[in-house]
Amino acid sequence: MKDEHEASWAAEEFAEINLGDKRLNARLVKLCNRFSDAPESPINQACADWAETKAAYRFFQNENAEVGQILATHRCKTAQRAKKHKMVLAVQDTSYFVYTSHRKTEGLGKLSLMKGKNIDKIYSNGLVVHTCLAVTREGLPLGLLDQKIFSRKLRPEKARRSKSSQPHDNLPVEEKESYRWLEALAKTKEAMGDSGIITVCDREADLYDFFKLSHQIGSPVLVRASANRTINRNSRYKVLWYCLRWRIEMYFKVLKSGFRIEECRLGRADRLARYLTVMSIVAWRLFMITLIARTDPAAPCSALLADHEWKVLFLKVNKNKPLPKKPPPIGDVVIWIAKLGGYLARKSDGPPGTIALWRGWKRLADLTEGWNLAVQE
Repeated sequence: MKDEHEASWAAEEFAEINLGDKRLNARLVKLCNRFSDAPESPINQACADWAETKAAYRFFQNENAEVGQILATHRCKTAQRAKKHKMVLAVQDTSYFVYTSHRKTEGLGKLSLMKGKNIDKIYSNGLVVHTCLAVTREGLPLGLLDQKIFSRKLRPEKARRSKSSQPHDNLPVEEKESYRWLEALAKTKEAMGDSGIITVCDREADLYDFFKLSHQIGSPVLVRASANRTINRNSRYKVLWYCLRWRIEMYFKVLKSGFRIEECRLGRADRLARYLTVMSIVAWRLFMITLIARTDPAAPCSALLADHEWKVLFLKVNKNKPLPKKPPPIGDVVIWIAKLGGYLARKSDGPPGTIALWRGWKRLADLTEGWNLAVQE
């Protein structure tokens, strides 16, 4: 039987990672596995013991654990998965992660200004996360093609009021916050090459420079116009593709509501950025598991589960039945995992949701750990 490191999805996803230290590489893999097994848990609960918890905090404090390197390794795997498809959508969007209640956290930016009768200039503090998610035309998320995490820098109050200050429209595009849309488009083209991919964005990307770059690098885009416009019949496919932009909204909901990453306290923005990067990749995988049964239910579950994992799951859910010789299909396995999380699987019920799968996945991790301990004795 393979050990935990060899059998895990994270070991395969980060097989080529190089953070300059083999121990850091191994710690990244273990963290991804732990967070996958306990997606709703904070760091200390996801880790096995105090020693592992301290090692996790040291990882997020370590400057050698570069966000760019972690993302680049995952981006390479995402591109490999995407190139197996004739066409893929690269969905871009921005989300804001609020840490206003974390008063001692350093390096956060100002996100928004609250105004009202009894409110005088109260900003929410946090980080801006701009993500590009690769999605098949059937709606299956394949991974991240780009992600930028930054603290918003506001101009001083006097500069904003001064008539002599340079108008925002006259700033070079590289100095504007909207440049993140262009950066993600360029990174997508770099990762995918000449493979079929269309970048999909909301109205915030309705920018001249964005369309100009699209033309220059030969990477088509689909952008919702900032004003209502009439479409012709030949545009029906663009409308269907734009509907899949909702996938990234669901993905951000997984991160915020499911993983509760806005509750994490790491003291500094750069540490939170490392944590957000790792959790973003873990969240993609669990989000993909939620949807894969709807897009490719007949595929063998060996793509998701190790041999001992699906066997433990089968014996738990299908009592008094012999183990099959071949791995069961993904469609069945996802239903079984959801049942562990409280999904009833009645005829009138729709597909299992994310929360039921998270709870079931956590129970499966506990069952598998118990099985491994029993085998070792």
